[in-house]
Amino acid sequence: MTAPVTCVLDGPVAWPTIDRPRTRNALSAGVRQGPRDGEGTPEGPRAFREKRTPVWSGR
Repeated sequence: MTAPVTCVLDGPVAWPTIDRPRTRNALSAGVRQGPRDGEGTPEGPRAFREKRTPVWSGR
């Protein structure tokens, strides 16, 4: 958790560093959380959206 904080403080390093894990986590969350929690479930898109947001937002 210290790495992202340092990158954010650096500034120029923050953009590529944040964009990479952001997209990476979003894709991972979409692949994992999507079929895992919301496959054939009415709350699929909802759970996928709510769980995917905190994933990259928290990290």
